[in-house]
Amino acid sequence: MEIIEKYELLKDNVIVFSANRTLYRIRALKDFGDVKKGDLGGYIQSEANLSHTGNCWIYSNARVYDNAVVYGNAIISGYSSVYENTQIYGYARIYEEARIYGNAQIHGNTQIFGRARISGNAHIYENAQISEYVLISGDTEIKRNAQIKNENDIFWMSRFGSEFRTTTVFRDSEIPGGWRVVCGCFTGSVEEFEAQIDKKYPKTMIDYSFRKEYKAMVMLIKERIKRNA
Repeated sequence: MEIIEKYELLKDNVIVFSANRTLYRIRALKDFGDVKKGDLGGYIQSEANLSHTGNCWIYSNARVYDNAVVYGNAIISGYSSVYENTQIYGYARIYEEARIYGNAQIHGNTQIFGRARISGNAHIYENAQISEYVLISGDTEIKRNAQIKNENDIFWMSRFGSEFRTTTVFRDSEIPGGWRVVCGCFTGSVEEFEAQIDKKYPKTMIDYSFRKEYKAMVMLIKERIKRNA
């Protein structure tokens, strides 16, 4: 199936901000979503940064470059920057002065705005909202109805437990107690996380060092939540 191009690069409307990066403003070649034929968009390094299918678009002064890809119905706007190996898709919205980089994946109905910074292998999806001056990095996983408005709304611990995973804890209005724990395939409240530990690592185990490690994590999680209440 032939793909009809929905935008073009304006070779006479560029910004150069390093020796290796020349970005071109885009212009719509047809109507789609709320974009009209002839509308000017933001800046990309090449057509590999923005899909010609779906309603995805880069608005105003937003920039997407390096190996970053925007597709599906995702929208990048404001003065946002998306670069390195990031993937933005689904109905994700990145706006204001947010920066997404590293190997981050953002999708679902996620909204990231303000001066939030997302990097590393962060995976953010479903209905998460991240704003203000929040910095998220590493192997963090954030999903569902996370409401992260400042640095006190999220924290994580890496390289602990039997699988050396990153355990992420963040505010979520749908979880009893208002905080969600994500660790590997587990997602739930702090109490459910502790119950899962008791089930998988009972006291009767010959070697229950991992139980002690996870229990120590739970204690730290509860202390942090108490401090941020």
